[in-house]
Amino acid sequence: LARDTGGGLRPSFARDARDGLAFIWRTSSVMAVALGFWVVVLFSAPDDLTLPFLATLTFRAGPVAVGVLLAAASAGLLAGLPFVRPAGRRLGVTGAIVAGFTVMATGNLLTAAAPWLAAAFAAQVLRGLAIPLADSHVSTHLQRTTPPHLLGRVLANVYGGVGVAAAVGYLAGGPLVDATSPRTAFLIIGCGGL
Repeated sequence: LARDTGGGLRPSFARDARDGLAFIWRTSSVMAVALGFWVVVLFSAPDDLTLPFLATLTFRAGPVAVGVLLAAASAGLLAGLPFVRPAGRRLGVTGAIVAGFTVMATGNLLTAAAPWLAAAFAAQVLRGLAIPLADSHVSTHLQRTTPPHLLGRVLANVYGGVGVAAAVGYLAGGPLVDATSPRTAFLIIGCGGL
């Protein structure tokens, strides 16, 4: 323990991180939500990396199409914000998390099957619609199940894990597209997210 400026003892950064991880590990619902979130992000992150190749190689489109496809999930995210509360009330917190993760992965599967650029755009908008539903209900679940004195530690570990999962997903996404094709990569991305 380190001394704070008031002369008292305060936990160290490492101790705070360990405390948060320990709570996640021993609380099954928090562990399930965290692992699910990390897996979905691991498989969803490479979609942003794969979209430019889908636009240029599969659809033989130019830079405007790349931009449009990359903006599709963000457009869906914005469009989905007003539906978070009503969907959450109807589905409950756990149902909203599962539905959000499922729709995100389904959007990537539909992108793999899209016969036209417009269909790929629509599939990515669908994926984006689910992002605020899943993310807000993950946070809600964590806030409801974590004691107040551990909440910051748990949120930091869960969202830190999201960052690590995204980085690993990006690192794996490039070789995946190189080894296969944009459509096959989206198929793997979508199936992995489910």
